[in-house]
Amino acid sequence: MRHPPLERLSRREWLALLAVSASCRSPAPAPAASGDAPLALADFEPTSALRIDQTTIDTAKFPAIDFHSHLSWSAVGLGTEPFGERVDFLETPVNLLAVMDRKNVQTMVNLTGGVGAGLSTVIERFDHAHPGRFLSFTEPSWNAFARDDFPTFQAEQIDEAREIGARGLKLTKT
Repeated sequence: MRHPPLERLSRREWLALLAVSASCRSPAPAPAASGDAPLALADFEPTSALRIDQTTIDTAKFPAIDFHSHLSWSAVGLGTEPFGERVDFLETPVNLLAVMDRKNVQTMVNLTGGVGAGLSTVIERFDHAHPGRFLSFTEPSWNAFARDDFPTFQAEQIDEAREIGARGLKLTKT
């Protein structure tokens, strides 16, 4: 009986073939003839056979845009302030600009700009102080999800963020 080529097998036929092959596997290899135990995984230290020249690139050949950075983050759990209204910063713009210039990074996109007053602070500190070098995004206010008016509230937040100067919306993993 001829069997169809492997690429024509159905999903059920593939699974059956895998089950049969798994049940027919050979036993584990015997220890070395010297009577030593098999090599423990903790003792396995392979060395790579790959040998290539390495090139260190210190700066981008063309002006680059770092589209995924987190220059600020919402300071949560600091009293009665709503999420995103107060932010902390990774670094000062002056220090970031020095590294950006050295590496030929034209613009950094800050995905975690916060909301409301926090977003205003971020945009003033980065975007307005250094036009074109920093772009800040806003974030959804997931902590307000239980509100009855959440869709309207969130739409208003996004509109307000656009008016403040947010350049995009980061959908967080939350």
